[in-house]
This record gives sequence, structure tokens and C-alpha cells, in this order.
Amino acid sequence: MKLVTIAGTRPEIIKLAYLVPLLNNNFDHKFVYGSTFFSKYE
Repeated sequence: MKLVTIAGTRPEIIKLAYLVPLLNNNFDHKFVYGSTFFSKYE
């Protein structure tokens, strides 16, 4: 089974710290981190 976990903030990553390694070991798992801060290049 393929799974994707998406986190947007640091507190979400902390909450997922236990779960993500378990998912990595048991599934085809990808973790996506979309930071709340970004730079705009002109």
C-alpha cells in the first residue's frame, strides 16, 4: 500500500515523530514537509 503523510508545521512533525518510522517500515511511505515559511524570488 502506498501512503503519503503531509505536514505543514513543526508541531505537526513532532506529533508524527513516532508514527512516521512505523509507516516507513511497513508501507511504501513518503513524507512531505511544506514549511509555513517560504521565500519569493523575483
